[in-house]
Amino acid sequence: MLTGTLSKVYVLLGILTAIRRTRTKGEIKVKTLGEPLIKGTFSRLDDTPVNRMLDVLILHRGYELSLKELAKNAGISQKTVWENLPNLERFKLIKYTRRIGNAKMLTFNQEANPTAEHFMKIAFETPLEEMNKE
Repeated sequence: MLTGTLSKVYVLLGILTAIRRTRTKGEIKVKTLGEPLIKGTFSRLDDTPVNRMLDVLILHRGYELSLKELAKNAGISQKTVWENLPNLERFKLIKYTRRIGNAKMLTFNQEANPTAEHFMKIAFETPLEEMNKE
């Protein structure tokens, strides 16, 4: 079971690397506002803004978040969230639900994308496997 999970982790890390590379042109310094509220599975694997955003979106799946709430919970600036959203949209990992005033509300797209199911599975199975090792 662990071997299958690890192979899925490597595939998904490849997707995350592709997301990051589409944004990278040379050295980009990302301004973080501190530690995220909860350090999830993907942040522990590689602490990048996209991984922090994925952790927050997966944790709050089914709920609507504004860009400001996403930035605050992930511990990154709103500008960093705004810059990384097109990459998450391209892989159909997020969907916009509605607007409240000027705020766009979004949520984790768990229905339309089979990759999202694998992300959720890894996000919740990996910590359980780590606990069973100890």
